[in-house]
Amino acid sequence: MMLDKMIDQDEQVLWSGRPQAVLYILGSPLLIVFALVWLFFDLGLFNAVGSMGFATSGRLERVEILFMLVHLAPVWYTFGTMIYRALLWHKIEYALTTRRVYRSSGIFGTDISSLELREINNLSVDVNPLEHLLGVGTIRLTPDVTTGSGEHKRTIAGYRFKHIRDPYELYNRIKKISLDVSTDQQYPNAYRPDENPGYRTEYTEK
Repeated sequence: MMLDKMIDQDEQVLWSGRPQAVLYILGSPLLIVFALVWLFFDLGLFNAVGSMGFATSGRLERVEILFMLVHLAPVWYTFGTMIYRALLWHKIEYALTTRRVYRSSGIFGTDISSLELREINNLSVDVNPLEHLLGVGTIRLTPDVTTGSGEHKRTIAGYRFKHIRDPYELYNRIKKISLDVSTDQQYPNAYRPDENPGYRTEYTEK
């Protein structure tokens, strides 16, 4: 596993996985449907224009072709992002350890981000119809964050494990482990039993 090189020596990997390839590469099905409708509409439109003989000169033909290429921008964007996600998928990897969660990505290099277990909040599972058919789902570990207002308003997506298998099982596992570790870290040292005098122990699932 790629993330094995990034974890601490006393840190153990409890789970690792990656997104279901087809769903991750396709992205939003509605966007694909919109792009296909746009494509067929443009093909019909420019075929009709061509059949009416509007292109009376080579220069006008070039202008029509250029306009068509620009007008198909939503199609280029949709299928271009699919190619990008196909290249990106091989570097996407998720992991749950005894200390934190990790996510790797990147095309040429490898970008790795992590989230401490105590930072997980508003944990939830989303399973859309396509995910349900393929037995996968998306786990949200932190909520989306909206910054700015008006024209400058933007939403930053929270930390997610997308399109993973057995999402409910992993959800329950993360919920239990994050609660156990957070409680262990925050519990006052003076009240700890002698056999656990501080957060220096390795987490073990029970």
